[in-house]
Amino acid sequence: MAVVGETPCQPVLLPRRKPNDVARPNFFNWSPARCTQPHPAVSRGCARFKCDACTCGPRGSGCLKKWVDARRSREPIVSTPTLETFIEDVAQVLRYEDLKDVILVGHSFSGSVVSALADRMSEVLRHLVYLDAQLLLAGETPASGTPSASIERYRHRAIETSHGALIPPFDPETFGITDSEVAAWIKTKLTPHPFQTYFDELALKNPLGNGVPVTYIACINPRYANVALSHELAKQIVGWTYVELSTGHNAMLSMPDELVTLLAAID
Repeated sequence: MAVVGETPCQPVLLPRRKPNDVARPNFFNWSPARCTQPHPAVSRGCARFKCDACTCGPRGSGCLKKWVDARRSREPIVSTPTLETFIEDVAQVLRYEDLKDVILVGHSFSGSVVSALADRMSEVLRHLVYLDAQLLLAGETPASGTPSASIERYRHRAIETSHGALIPPFDPETFGITDSEVAAWIKTKLTPHPFQTYFDELALKNPLGNGVPVTYIACINPRYANVALSHELAKQIVGWTYVELSTGHNAMLSMPDELVTLLAAID
């Protein structure tokens, strides 16, 4: 199972189980080149979530944790990150780790990454999971599904750097994190998000999902405005599984047990 976020994120890879075999998941923790985020959703979410995800298999089932610091190793190559940077970084993990039969999970902004990889590499994917994620059609941009007020807020916060305009991270409390200890920990994980990625078009040659089975998990209490339109679209797509969690946008923190249960049940 590969869990993909919009910040330094940690794919979690769970191979298909053989009949009567115990689960022996491989867990890869990965940081993509300059993959940063506009809000606390994933940099702290995946870091916390990876601990919970290990419970998908029996305790002590042999988790392999592998760190790839692509931000450091690829810094000379990627000067101004784009949406394609996000997509290709995850594609390289799938490609160079020779991964097959992958359940790919994308949260929030990273819905576009999931859609693009299904479009390009459907043969290595078993299932797609959009975790309260943006759903974009071909030619749309992340800004297309984001309220204009949010885009303007990002624009005003953006700071010009040698790598383009970067949006500083918002406080965790902005996204419903009320636990002061968790909020303090999250702040140590947050990084800026490249503003231009909101205006990069998503290139798709095939219908959304490209025939790969899909589960959409909507977080509805409260709904996050940037993905509200995606909830409606997910409900309408024939053949997709749509489920709801009564929690906020960052379910990996607010309802980790329930989320892991949902993910572990996907065949």
